[in-house]
Amino acid sequence: MNAQRFKTERASEWRRVGALAARAEKSRFRGLDKATLDELTLGYRRMTSDLALVQARFPESQLGADLERVVARLHNVIYRGRQHRWRDVRTSLIAEIPRTVRARWRYVAVASALLFVPALVAYGVGLARPELARAFMPARIQEAAEAGRVHTDGLLEMMPSSWLSSAIATNNIAVVFSTFALGLLAGVGTIFSLGFNGIQLGLVLAFYQDHHLAGRMLAFIVGHGVTELSAICLAGAAGLLLGDALIAPGWSSRGAALAANGRDAVRIVTGLIPTLALAGLIEGFVSPSPAYPVSAKVILGVSLGLTLWLWLGVGGSGADRALGPSKAR
Repeated sequence: MNAQRFKTERASEWRRVGALAARAEKSRFRGLDKATLDELTLGYRRMTSDLALVQARFPESQLGADLERVVARLHNVIYRGRQHRWRDVRTSLIAEIPRTVRARWRYVAVASALLFVPALVAYGVGLARPELARAFMPARIQEAAEAGRVHTDGLLEMMPSSWLSSAIATNNIAVVFSTFALGLLAGVGTIFSLGFNGIQLGLVLAFYQDHHLAGRMLAFIVGHGVTELSAICLAGAAGLLLGDALIAPGWSSRGAALAANGRDAVRIVTGLIPTLALAGLIEGFVSPSPAYPVSAKVILGVSLGLTLWLWLGVGGSGADRALGPSKAR
C-alpha cells in the first residue's frame, strides 16, 4: 500500500472527524451529546494512530506533514479550545495542567529523585564529614552558625516583608525557570540543576545539624518549603521533557517531538507561576516572622503542599471522563 491509497481509504473518516471538530469549536462544546463527544475523541485517537503509521511507513510522504497539522488542530480543539479567554485560562488551570502532570508522572518521579536523592546523600556525607560541609558553606552561613543562629534570622530587620517577598519570588522564579530551560541542553542542564540544588539543601541541613541548629532552619523552611520544592520538581520534569524530545524523539523528527513535549512542558511551568508567587509571599511574610509559632508554619506548609498535590492528582478528572481517555504519551 502506498501513501495515496492509504489516504483514499481513510479520507472519509478524517473529513467526518474534522467536521465534528469544527462543530465543537464553533459551539464551544455546548449542546453536544455524549455520543458525539465519544465519536470525536475516538476519531481523534484513530487519526493519531494513522499519523504514527504514516510517519513509520511513508516518512518521505507529504501526507505525514499534512496529517500532523490536522491532528494538532484536533488536539487544540479537544484539549485546549480557543486561548486568550478567561474561561479557557480557568479551564487550563483546573483541568489541563493537572492532567498533563498526571500524563507525564514518570518525568515528575525522575525529577524528584534527581533532587532528593542527592540531598539525602549530601546530608549523610555532611554529617559524617562536617569539615566537608563547612568547606561548601558561604561565609555568612558560617558566621551565623558560629554565633548560634541561622542565616535567615533577622531578615525582617534588613528589609520590609514586601521587599523580601518580591526578592525571594524573583529568585525562586529564576531557579525554577532555569531548571526548565536548561532541558534544552539535551536534559543535562536540568539534571545538573536538580542535583546541585539537592546537594546544596542536604549540605546546609547537615551543617546546621552539626551546630545543633537544624530545627531552627527547618522551622524557617517548613512554611514555604513543600510548595517551593514541589515547584522545583515540576520544573525539572518540564526540563526533562525537553531533553527527552531531543535525545529520544522516537518516530517523529526532533522538531516535532520537541513541539509536542514542549507544549506539555510549558503547560506544567505555567502552573508554577501562582505556586511560586504564593511561596514567595509565605517566605517573605510568614517564614521569617517570630510572630507565627512553628506549629502554625508546619500546618500552613503541609496544608498548601497537600492542596497542590491534591489538585495535580484529581484536577480535570471530570474533563477526562467527558472526553474519554487521551492517547497514551
